[in-house]
Amino acid sequence: MKSSKIKLKVAVLVSGGTDSAFALLESVKKYSYVESFTFSFSRESTCCNSNDINNAKAHSALLGVKHNLIDLNNIFYENVIKYTENEYKIGRTPNPCVICNKKVKIERFIKEVCPHKFDKVITGHFAKIEQFDNRYCISMANDRLKDQSYFLARLDKNFIRYLELPCGIFSKEHIRQTLKTAGFTEHDKAESQDLCFAECNEYLLFKKELSIPGNIYHINDNKLIGRHNGIINYTYGQRKGLGISWDEPLYVVKIDPENNAIYVGEREFIYSNKIEINRLNWICSHSTNNMEGLVKIRSFSTPVSAKIHLLDKDHAQIIPLKELFAVTPGQLAVFYVNNSISVSGWIQ
Repeated sequence: MKSSKIKLKVAVLVSGGTDSAFALLESVKKYSYVESFTFSFSRESTCCNSNDINNAKAHSALLGVKHNLIDLNNIFYENVIKYTENEYKIGRTPNPCVICNKKVKIERFIKEVCPHKFDKVITGHFAKIEQFDNRYCISMANDRLKDQSYFLARLDKNFIRYLELPCGIFSKEHIRQTLKTAGFTEHDKAESQDLCFAECNEYLLFKKELSIPGNIYHINDNKLIGRHNGIINYTYGQRKGLGISWDEPLYVVKIDPENNAIYVGEREFIYSNKIEINRLNWICSHSTNNMEGLVKIRSFSTPVSAKIHLLDKDHAQIIPLKELFAVTPGQLAVFYVNNSISVSGWIQ
């Protein structure tokens, strides 16, 4: 009997978790040749640690797929941990997962293997790859609560045609039930939300360096009102853990690493009616001024209606329909048109 599988060679990036296991299962059903790949970062990392690697191997063995382990410890340190440290040093809040997907995991892998070794690269991200007017676009997942398109917004548009995301059209419950039926034992694995390298020795040493106590000032009059325990322990918009008694709630509104100072203010100081972004990355749209769409300023924030105005080739201003809480320097703003990523940029 002739096989109905598509005759393409695909690489599936598996982490040992539920979503990548589902992506692997769907790939085996669909394609004639499948290999799996797991990245190893460091012994202390909570992402792809020894337990995850063993799970990835077991998932691959269950489906009769060749499993490959790639050591990316040095690449991860140079591109993700150092980036994170440098952002904290200048008082910004880093976004390591976005950087990792571009420089360590997905885009780097696609550059190395497509199209000469594999025709497609498949991951377990909750997002969709769709085609509009001969352009490949990254779109929000059907399950909006699980949508991870934000994390893929820095990928180069020229490589998206090689990417496939099977989870994007399904609910998490469907994925878990499908894996259970197929005999997977990790279908109920909890999802990690923490900084994966928080316990790495290099990062702990760096965190200690930036945990020097300093002053907390009020942004309105520079009045000294408290002490902090190190600027790395604070982020823009933070309210809890300030240790300040005040008539109204206070929020972190400025981090000054040069003077080791934190500035706080009331509610009106933390809301913004505009977002300044740079280093624009266009995906599903051409560079067009005054577009209307939706903007996300955090990975799991609710998309808000907005317009985007180009200031020059690499800078833009996003105007949301309502004021946004804690538009944080160092985070990514992702602008969507028709639920597909149009452009992203780093918040200034």
